[in-house]
Amino acid sequence: MAHRWGYVAAISSALLFGLGATLNKIVLADVHPTVVAGAIYVFAGLFLSMVRLSPLSSRLLKILAIPTGTEGFGFHCG
Repeated sequence: MAHRWGYVAAISSALLFGLGATLNKIVLADVHPTVVAGAIYVFAGLFLSMVRLSPLSSRLLKILAIPTGTEGFGFHCG
C-alpha cells in the first residue's frame, strides 16, 4: 500500500502543475506576474489551513502515515 501513495502523489502533482500552468497563462494576460505568484501562495496556504483545521484532518493524517524503515543503510542510533 505504501508504494501506491507515491504514484498517486506523482500523478496528482503532474495534473495540478499542468492545470496551474494553463490557468496562470490565461490570468497573466490581464494581471501582473507578482500578483499571480502571490495569489498562488495565498490560496495554497488557505487550502492547507482548511485541511489542517477540518474535522477530517486526523483521519487524513492516519491515512497518509506511512511507516518508514532504515534497513540496509548501516546507521545505528544510540
